[in-house]
Amino acid sequence: MSCTSCFAYCSESLFASIRGHARSRLALCLTVFAAISGSVSAADLSPGPVQVETSIPYPEKMTFIGLSQSIALAASMGLAASVATRGAVKEYVHNAASQRRNLTPLAVFVREEFSDAIRGKGFTPEDDSTTDNRFRLAVRKYGFGMAELVSRDVRPFMTLYAELFTPENKVLWSHEAVIKSDDKSLPSILPENLRNDPDEQEMLLRAAAHRASDKLMENYSAKEKKVIGDK
Repeated sequence: MSCTSCFAYCSESLFASIRGHARSRLALCLTVFAAISGSVSAADLSPGPVQVETSIPYPEKMTFIGLSQSIALAASMGLAASVATRGAVKEYVHNAASQRRNLTPLAVFVREEFSDAIRGKGFTPEDDSTTDNRFRLAVRKYGFGMAELVSRDVRPFMTLYAELFTPENKVLWSHEAVIKSDDKSLPSILPENLRNDPDEQEMLLRAAAHRASDKLMENYSAKEKKVIGDK
């Protein structure tokens, strides 16, 4: 190889190396920028004025997992089941669901219970549309279920999803809280009392909504501490 060819080859290799290094640095910079722009800061998660959206989707029909289901389970285990008892429970379920429609709309009291729970974490719920950050809620499941296996008593349950987002629709935090009917922190009730006292239905579902809201805020506080600890 001549000196001229050698020089040309070396120059080409050098420039190729420089171009490759430049592209690597550019890719690294873009990656870092994307990570920074998509990260959540402690300031983003700091409590303060916030709006809780009034539009809260939820299933039209509540779920009831009562004695009829437990009897079916018992039958599969070799225990006797009463057709008359199953029919009575279905009647309780139908009447309870019908009376539920005459009470405070679910979305209204879920929002009230969530707003009350976040006040305890330093948030100030406001109806002002100019408030920067907002909470968005969705009830994914709610109703009453057996308090214990093969038990006539039932407790409320609820699955509540929440997310905090900015005016640019950037989600800063999201979590789902699942409150089950075996949660002994919630009171239990007999199906016939649930049928005969619609106000009791609302009180119990409110309790489940508040319990779910508290669990959501526990997760929020843990996320806030983690972000602060990572700084």
